[in-house]
Amino acid sequence: MKAKITIEAGAWKKALATLNTVVSSRTALPILGDVLLRYDAEQKLFQLTASDNESWLTLDCRHDADTPWIHIIEDDQRDRFSAVCLPFARLKEAVGLLPAAALLSVWFDGDSHLMTVDYQIGQFSIPFEDALEYPVCPDVIEPSTPRTEGMASPVCRFTLPSAQLLPLMKQARICAANDELRPIMNGECLEVFNDRLVVVATDGHTMFKDVLDLGLGSGWLQYGEFPAFDAETQKQGSARLIVPKTVMAALTTAFAASEQLQITADTQRMVFRSEGVVLVTRCIDGKYPNYDSVIPTDSPLRVVVSREALRLALRRLSLFANSSSNMAIMRRDGEHFVIEASDMEFSSSGSEQVTIHEGDAFMQADFQIGFKISSALTLLDAIPTDNVVLFFSEPSRAFLYKPEDVQSARLLLQMPMLINETPSEL
Repeated sequence: MKAKITIEAGAWKKALATLNTVVSSRTALPILGDVLLRYDAEQKLFQLTASDNESWLTLDCRHDADTPWIHIIEDDQRDRFSAVCLPFARLKEAVGLLPAAALLSVWFDGDSHLMTVDYQIGQFSIPFEDALEYPVCPDVIEPSTPRTEGMASPVCRFTLPSAQLLPLMKQARICAANDELRPIMNGECLEVFNDRLVVVATDGHTMFKDVLDLGLGSGWLQYGEFPAFDAETQKQGSARLIVPKTVMAALTTAFAASEQLQITADTQRMVFRSEGVVLVTRCIDGKYPNYDSVIPTDSPLRVVVSREALRLALRRLSLFANSSSNMAIMRRDGEHFVIEASDMEFSSSGSEQVTIHEGDAFMQADFQIGFKISSALTLLDAIPTDNVVLFFSEPSRAFLYKPEDVQSARLLLQMPMLINETPSEL
């Protein structure tokens, strides 16, 4: 193959930065350190693909439907352009140093397997590989797909505004685990119902939950292969899609400018699709914890405090807390919470008061609870209102953070620490 194309340097830089969220720097397959460049004759455009062999991210090389940023010079080469694998790390670094406004002339020589890039004041050459060994992106099974025994089964397809779903998934990531022994906890759960979508993540000590209430008859669910109603539990059926936390950077970067996001899932993998962007990733296999069972439904003690006052108090107290437990103890003292942290090993301690704006009269005057400061700070950052509502039951049971907005379905949960002990687990 011998071919010449032109590439807009600024668009190339942006595309490579997006693909960087998928390319793995440590891989057993050297070719996964490459990015695949191919010409799609049907769509009449170039595409770039990166993969870590678990996820595949493909970008159309165009600004919009009518404006590509890669052009083939000779029309008769379109059908003869062979897909090539370019060394990603070296290419990204080289292109990143070029002027963004430059129009690059690029030659591919199939005999020498060299790509030469001319940027007017200079040029460079790097080797490329044939694409025969590059892993093929698997298809996601749909109801219309002919199936044989052992194949995955279709689950659902739905479309949502990106601005509704992606911020929730980005924030939920704060509670996802990094646990090699329990990989199911290393993802985010999207529980799909006929009328709503629940986003959940938990590491066993904290939990994030929010709900997109889409309304029956909204047409957002194109199909669902899960039961509409469970006769045993008397609950509406649903499907749980466990999205690996490792693809969140790719999701939020690649689809940042997208208006609508279509998600199609089978029992093994799922595909996120928007105009010009496709991300295919595996679903984490396993049964996600029954998160509703650990959310206290009988937390009668409701307290409202300033989110910022509580956050700043905890940040200051973290300087004096034990470095291993990072524990604070919070107790009620009239119209205030008194929060204390100490490190006996270094003889350091701190104490602060946080004003209670609204307090439940039934909370005991001597009520106190221990908790991990760093976890509390993380959860407070996910509260979008000026005040945060805290719900307690007993010092040994999980407590909740909720926004003051009564319309919000967001809920954050933290397991307490037994004083002088370690964090409880879900």
